[in-house]
Amino acid sequence: MRDEILLSISDLCKSYLDAGSKKDGVMALDGITLDVRRGETLAIIGESGAGKSTLLRLMAALERPDSGKILFQGKDLCTMRREELRRERREFQMIFQNSSASLDPLMSVERIIREPLEIHNEDAEGKRLSRKAMNETASALMAKVGLSPDMRKRRPKELSGGERQRVAIARAIALGPKLILADEPLSSLDVPVQAQILNLLLTLKREMDLTLVMITHNLGIIRAFASRVLVLYRGRMVELVSAERFGENAHPYTRSLILADNATMDESDSDCKPGCPFACHCPGCDERCKRECPPFSEIENDHMASCWHMM
Repeated sequence: MRDEILLSISDLCKSYLDAGSKKDGVMALDGITLDVRRGETLAIIGESGAGKSTLLRLMAALERPDSGKILFQGKDLCTMRREELRRERREFQMIFQNSSASLDPLMSVERIIREPLEIHNEDAEGKRLSRKAMNETASALMAKVGLSPDMRKRRPKELSGGERQRVAIARAIALGPKLILADEPLSSLDVPVQAQILNLLLTLKREMDLTLVMITHNLGIIRAFASRVLVLYRGRMVELVSAERFGENAHPYTRSLILADNATMDESDSDCKPGCPFACHCPGCDERCKRECPPFSEIENDHMASCWHMM
C-alpha cells in the first residue's frame, strides 16, 4: 500500500552546544513531526542551517535526538541497543554529499561495495555468503549502478566524482534496504553528471521498490523526482506539500526560495521569538506574526504549512 507509513517522526528536537559556550545550545531541530510513506520520494529543502542534514542523520540513527521518537516500521530507533540497531540499519542506508569523504581511500571499489556484505555476512535476501559469492555480488552491484568491471581494483582517488557517487550508491543498496536517505548527493557533481545520478536513483527506486528521502538545493528537479516536498526553516517545518502543487499557494519562505533560486538569505535579524520564525523576513508580517508562532496545520488536502495568512 502506497499510504503505508515506513518512517514516523514525532516531536523531534535536537540541539548542539554553541562553539563559544559550554552552556548555550543551538537548536538544530525544533518539534519535527513527519510521516514518510512507503514508496514515496520526499524532497527536503531549505537554506544552509535549516536543519536538513541533522534531520537526515537522525533518521539514519547516526545521532540521537534530545527528545522525540523515530519509528521505523513501528520500532523506535531512539531506544534501540547497539546490536539491535545494527541489524535494523540494513533496512535503511545513507548516501552522503561528499563521496570522497565517505569512501575509505585505502579500499578498492570492490571492497567498499563488499563491506556491508562482510559486516552482516549475508546478502539482500538474508542468505549467508562465501567470499566468492560476496565478490560476485559486488560485481553485480557495480554493473547495476553503471560501473565497468575494470574499476574493481581502483581506489576512490582514481575515480571521477560521478563514479565515486555510483560506488556510494552501490554500497547503499548492497543489503537491499527499504529506505535510502540521500544528503545532497548531486550537489558536488557537474550538471550532466547530476542528471545521470538522478536517473540512476530513480531507476533503482523503481526496480527495488525503494523509499527515498533526499535533500536537494536544486529546486528545478523537484517535480522530476519528488512525491512531496518538505520545507525547513531554522529547524522548523514551515511547509509540506505535494510536488505537483509545489509553489502554489506557497508559504512566504518557500516563495522566497523559489524567487531567489535558493540563494542564501540575510540572517542578521533576530530569531523573531515568540512569533513566527520567518516574521523578520516576511513582507506580509503583521503584529500577530510577531506575537504568536503559527501552528503547523493542514491548509488543504495534503498541504500543510505554518503561516497565519494561509489558514
